[in-house]
Amino acid sequence: MDPQESLPFITICMPVYNSKWCLNYTLKALYNIDYPKNLLRLVFVDNCSTDGTYEMLKEFKQKFKSEYESIIIDRTCKKGLGHVRNVCLKYKKGFVFWAESDVIVPPRILKTLLSHFYRDPRIGWAHAPNVRENPTFIEKIYMSRLPKRYGYAESAEHTSSLIRPEVIEAMGPFYEKGGYPFDSWEAAAHFVRIRKAGWKILIDNTIHCIHLRRNDVKTNFNLRKKNVKSTWNYFKSTLHYYFYRFPKRPVHEFVKEGDIFYTLRLIYYFILPIAVIFALVTHQLLILLYMLPSIMYYLITTRGWIMKLITCFFVISCRIIVSYGYVWLLLKIFFKHFKR
Repeated sequence: MDPQESLPFITICMPVYNSKWCLNYTLKALYNIDYPKNLLRLVFVDNCSTDGTYEMLKEFKQKFKSEYESIIIDRTCKKGLGHVRNVCLKYKKGFVFWAESDVIVPPRILKTLLSHFYRDPRIGWAHAPNVRENPTFIEKIYMSRLPKRYGYAESAEHTSSLIRPEVIEAMGPFYEKGGYPFDSWEAAAHFVRIRKAGWKILIDNTIHCIHLRRNDVKTNFNLRKKNVKSTWNYFKSTLHYYFYRFPKRPVHEFVKEGDIFYTLRLIYYFILPIAVIFALVTHQLLILLYMLPSIMYYLITTRGWIMKLITCFFVISCRIIVSYGYVWLLLKIFFKHFKR
């Protein structure tokens, strides 16, 4: 793609659900995007909101429809985020940018992400991180693992991502059985397909989108309380998700789709606590070197010295939970078939 050529056409897709509390801010941000409006199509798909969101979208369309190539509003009834995204893609043309009803995008978002496609023709997906003004402890861990400027990744959030039309076709449809109103990993296997097709996924940390929070933190005291609570709740929800009600997604889909690196990582983290316990019991401390690759990886890829130590422990713990949860899932599948 030559940067001297005319700018490509972009479809901005936004799934919405009960977003009246923040929609004025996000619609204003969309309107202020620095990009020719005749090259933009706005697609809003409402998942049966009950708070006046749909009516706000119609007002926005009535006011600004003459400035854009088109503004499309559709409505689908309580079928989950995967279904809503598939409805959005029915109206796609050219590149696709995924917006979110509670995320404020900066004016230069499209041109900044588009510059990466000019730089490297194998980039198929460019993402700008979504950050909060008062991040919780878990969100700080996420932010510490972002690249200093920009870098390649195995996966990325859909929100605030610009995607080539060829990559949209390679991905296939979104998973629609994750539940209403929000799915869990409605695009679990997409990233494996994208990478197998030879496309790169890039995260640009030079530009950020603001993720709004309905009841934001007001004081440092509340922030500390929220950090402790959110960290504990994260661990509880992770354990609950991967052991008690663990669905076959996303881990099972990654494995079935043939992600060899992800499969090897599951095996590595499954063996990790066994190796540590064995080394301590038998006093064969050299076995503890098994931990070194994972520790070094997170120390190198995490920014900030304090966060390096915290993130290393936190992420490794979560990886172990995921690996044991997946083995538990396989055992449940095996015994279910065995009983038959």
